[in-house]
Amino acid sequence: MEMKNNDPDQRTDDWLKLRLGFFTGSEIGKLMGKPKPESKIFTKTAMSYIYQIAAERDLLDKVLNDEYLWDIYKEQTEKHSKAMEFGTEYEPIARDQYTNYTGIEMDIPSSVVHPTIPFFSASPDGYNEKENVCLEIKVPNINTFYQYKTEIKDAETLKSVNDVYYYQVLSEMLMTGAKRCDFVAFNPFLKHNLHIAQIFPNEKDISELIERVQLANEKVDEILNK
Repeated sequence: MEMKNNDPDQRTDDWLKLRLGFFTGSEIGKLMGKPKPESKIFTKTAMSYIYQIAAERDLLDKVLNDEYLWDIYKEQTEKHSKAMEFGTEYEPIARDQYTNYTGIEMDIPSSVVHPTIPFFSASPDGYNEKENVCLEIKVPNINTFYQYKTEIKDAETLKSVNDVYYYQVLSEMLMTGAKRCDFVAFNPFLKHNLHIAQIFPNEKDISELIERVQLANEKVDEILNK
């Protein structure tokens, strides 16, 4: 994966604009649920996400180019919580702790777009080209941290404990071509505050993920062309 100097930093306005209309790794798990009745393709959660993506692709150009309108749009659509702010604040510390423990230094990619699947991207919390390893960091509360530390050991257990994170990690490996993603849980209030699980690609699940994204893109096109 080639990183370019002019790629926008994560969480900046330019980065947010770059991701508009894309199915992204952090949200892609919403597409993977099994609907009831089984005659339907997507769950209600998946359809809500698909409608969101369709709306983003239909945004007026002036929303992106006018600072005042863009700020209003962000206020309406951005998700905020104390837990999210806490995670953002401590993510760099978790990354440093990971590097101190493993010796692997991480660059921080921007939004990495799939080379052949339209409107599909992911933004890992780190990538090391030499090791061909990407990084996903979570900074949960103390009880959730200990759940992750106790229960998440590999791809199968990550999928069982939190399938949204599992498909996020799969997406990041798919975008970067990484041979492995290190899933990191960190909590600064604990003595044993770092947990690392090595996640390797599952070709069956990746194929299913690609199929769902392609079907979702078709559904967005269908909605926009009505």
